Amino acid sequence: MVQVSPNKTSTVETSVEQLIANKKVCSTYRFVPQTIKPKDKAIIVGAGPSLEYEWEKIKGMSGDIFAIKTVDFLINRNIIPDYSVHYDPKDTELARFSYHPDITYLVGDQCTPGLYSVLYDMRCKVHVVPSRLHPDFHESEFYFAGSNSALATLIYCFKMGYKCVHFFGVDMSFETQTHVDRNSDWYAWKENVIEMYGYKTTTNMWYSCEDIVSNIRKMTPTMCIHTHGYNLLSHVRENIFGLTKRPI
Repeated sequence: MVQVSPNKTSTVETSVEQLIANKKVCSTYRFVPQTIKPKDKAIIVGAGPSLEYEWEKIKGMSGDIFAIKTVDFLINRNIIPDYSVHYDPKDTELARFSYHPDITYLVGDQCTPGLYSVLYDMRCKVHVVPSRLHPDFHESEFYFAGSNSALATLIYCFKMGYKCVHFFGVDMSFETQTHVDRNSDWYAWKENVIEMYGYKTTTNMWYSCEDIVSNIRKMTPTMCIHTHGYNLLSHVRENIFGLTKRPI
């Protein structure tokens, strides 16, 4: 097996060298994109605080579940997600990996090569998602390589033809420091913490929230999108932009 060393530096931007390394990993390990037959509904599950009192709703829903840093949380509650999303180019993405044989891993080609090595060693089912730096990427009216994993997953679901998308735990806000994802760097700089419309958030989260809502506005004519829980994303979507929920 060809060994590919992870990047020594952890940066937000993906280097061309990293993309080339991942391309070599894919060709060497023969990652074949899974044939995905989407159900009518996609359920995107983030690690926001509202998930703690909203997760039981997921049990009664049918659809493909996309877990963003929530695989262990869901499995511990007897919910097996269909997909585990890994899109962040930083080295911390490797620490978020949790293996389960029934899960397909949705991985950005900008992720650290170390993650690809682990996926191969565990013989995981993998579907590679192109980023903006990928030579085959083409701009469209949507930000296919979104500013965050939730947006990238939403646009992926749109392109795959899902008719309805539900957001759980994609809050873009937080309640207390104990709700922070342990491997996240959203809170690495305390001066980034701000308040928007009565919700605690960070400048990065706020920018991501704007990006998600902007895409939701473009998608709602053809796709039904729901945000669950009391959080900044739901507030902005329903009150600021006037995007009310459509019938499930």
